[in-house]
Amino acid sequence: MQEAAMFETGLFGWQCACSSPAAGAVSAAAIGYRYLELGADLVICGLREAVLAETAAAFKAELDAEVETHVCDVRSAEVSKP
Repeated sequence: MQEAAMFETGLFGWQCACSSPAAGAVSAAAIGYRYLELGADLVICGLREAVLAETAAAFKAELDAEVETHVCDVRSAEVSKP
């Protein structure tokens, strides 16, 4: 017997989600991955450009998803202003 999925594919098909590794890069990547699976557009931000680029490339390779990246310090409101 197959279990029903808690969330339907495409649930966030009209949403944009932002994920930041403030709580940890691995958990942020896992959350971002799930948002993409559910159809959201994803923006990731953090301090290290190389980590952001690597994560975006992994999402592109695995899910064929375009991910927007922004280098910023989410701990500082002054630095994070657009």
